[in-house]
Amino acid sequence: MATLERSPADRVTVALTVVFSLSLLVVSRSGDPRLWIGWSVLMVVLSGAALIRFNRPTHRP
Repeated sequence: MATLERSPADRVTVALTVVFSLSLLVVSRSGDPRLWIGWSVLMVVLSGAALIRFNRPTHRP
């Protein structure tokens, strides 16, 4: 059975997906609009930072 090599970008993608899903579950149950806004800003910053980090031409894993 072959093992798949995981790149740092793959690990970050999985981590972001887990954080996104779990935090969405918590926020959706709260119903507080301020929490929704804070959550959305945080998710945009996190995903944007990951995109910038892994798409730079000088990326070093």
